[in-house]
Amino acid sequence: MLTDKFNSDQEQYIDTAELTASGACKKAFIDFPGFLSSCEMNFLKLVKVFPFIHDAVERQIEMYFLNGDRSQLHFQVLERTRHTSVLSLCLFDQNAYLEEAEMEIRVYHDMKVVEVLSVQSVDVRKSTIRKSENGMLQPSERLQASRLLSEWLDHCLEFGIVPIDLPLREE
Repeated sequence: MLTDKFNSDQEQYIDTAELTASGACKKAFIDFPGFLSSCEMNFLKLVKVFPFIHDAVERQIEMYFLNGDRSQLHFQVLERTRHTSVLSLCLFDQNAYLEEAEMEIRVYHDMKVVEVLSVQSVDVRKSTIRKSENGMLQPSERLQASRLLSEWLDHCLEFGIVPIDLPLREE
């Protein structure tokens, strides 16, 4: 049985659905205020990186690093409603372990938070509900995914350049 509680003494979200090897229920502590703070900070960073999120369909940021490496982060709006947007993020980096990394996020415009839905097609929201069948998701997977998004957005803010296509004037 799944029971969720908020323990105000420790200010942490408790999920008692994780099972130990013996089959007993084990409490997993998740830093809920830290997770929510990360989601709020990601919203503030995203608005700086993608300021026209309400109108634009996509945006591409090119990042140039001091060592000469270059990567691209491509944002694409998949779904847009009055209060939320779902975006797909693709990071292209030929010098990284993965040449292409993907992430899907949901932006709550009214609450001003960003939630990571999936990383590399793995739904990270399931990590706080139960362990996946293959046991690969950890209870802190959502927080880790949120921190990964934060790092991507930090890199965009620090090293990013937005390519602009300007029509050439013919004289």
